[in-house]
Amino acid sequence: MDENIINYQILTDDSVMVVGIQLINKNEYHLNIPPYTEINGNKYKVTGICPEAFWGDNHLKSVTIPNTVTFIGNGAFNQCERLECVTIPDSVVEIGEYAFSYCPSLTTINIPNSLKEIGCQIFECSNKVKLDLGLFLYDNGTKCYGYLGDTKKVKEITIPEGVTYIQDYAFDGCTKLEKINFPNSLKTIGMRAFKSCRSLKNITLPDGVELIGREIFKTCIKLETAYIPDSVKQMAIDVFTNCPNLNEVRLPDGYISDLKISKCPYEEKYKRLKELNKFAVKALLDSLKKAPGCKYLKATGIDATACEISLIYEKITLWKSVIKTTDLATKAEELKNIAANYEQLYAEARK
Repeated sequence: MDENIINYQILTDDSVMVVGIQLINKNEYHLNIPPYTEINGNKYKVTGICPEAFWGDNHLKSVTIPNTVTFIGNGAFNQCERLECVTIPDSVVEIGEYAFSYCPSLTTINIPNSLKEIGCQIFECSNKVKLDLGLFLYDNGTKCYGYLGDTKKVKEITIPEGVTYIQDYAFDGCTKLEKINFPNSLKTIGMRAFKSCRSLKNITLPDGVELIGREIFKTCIKLETAYIPDSVKQMAIDVFTNCPNLNEVRLPDGYISDLKISKCPYEEKYKRLKELNKFAVKALLDSLKKAPGCKYLKATGIDATACEISLIYEKITLWKSVIKTTDLATKAEELKNIAANYEQLYAEARK
C-alpha cells in the first residue's frame, strides 16, 4: 500500500479530482490513481486531474490513470524530471496544454483516440518521448494536433478532408517540411502553426479558411509566395514575421499589404515599427470613416477590416511602450473608439 496520500477536491456530489499528493517520504514513487475514493464516509468517483497537480514533482516515476478520469489539466505533470511512464485510458477526452512538458525522462506514454480537446505543446521539451503516430487528429478527425513523429525528417504533409481546425504550434519546428496539402474543409489555423518551417517555400490556403492566428509563418525563412483567400475574416497582423525571402503575397480584399508583410528579419523589426504603424492606423481610420452607407467596399472587405480593428488596437497598445509617441497614442485611442462602435458602422455599411 502506498504511504503517500493523494489529495482530492470535491467537484460534485459524487465526483472528485486529484489536486496533488502529500509525500510521506522523499523516495521515488509510482502513482496508481484509484478510480474511487472515500471522503468523510462518502464514496466519490475520481474524474479528473487538476491543473498543475504534480507540477515539479521530482520523485514521481510513473503514473497509471484509471478509466474513470475524463480530463487532465494544464501542466498537470509539467517539470516532473524523473517521470518515465504514463498510462492514459480511453475515458480521457481532454488533455490540457503543457500537461507533460519539460519531463526529460519521459519515454513511454499513450495518446487515447477518445480525445475531444488537447492543449498545445503537451510534450514541449520532453525530448525522449518517441511517438510514431505521424499526423495526429482528434475529435473524430475534425481537429489536427500536429505531427507526432520525427519532426526533423517529415518533408510533406497532407491534412485530410474533414479537418476544420489546425492546433496552435501544430507543425512548429518541422524544419524539413517543404509542402503542405490542405483540405477544403479547413476553417481555422491556430497561432504559430507553421512556425520555423524553414524549408517551406510556397503556401496556398484553401478557399473557406476564415480565421488565421498570430505568427503562423514566423521564421519560415525560405517562404517566397503565399496565397490567402478572400474567405478569411480575421487574420493577425504578424502572420509573416521574419520571412526575409517573401516576395509575393495574395491577400483578401480589405487588407493592407504593407501592414501584413514583414520582410525584415526579427532583429530589424522595431526599426520599421514606428513608420509602419502610423501608416496602418491612418489607413484603417480613413477606410472606416467611409464605410457607413458606402458601397465601394465589398462585404468581405468590410468584414476583414472590421474583424481586424481589435487586433490592431491590441497590437498598437503594446507597441506604444516601445514607440513612445504621443501621435500614435492619440490615433490608438481614435481606433479604440471606432472599434467600440463597429457594429453600428457595419450595419450601416450593409444597407
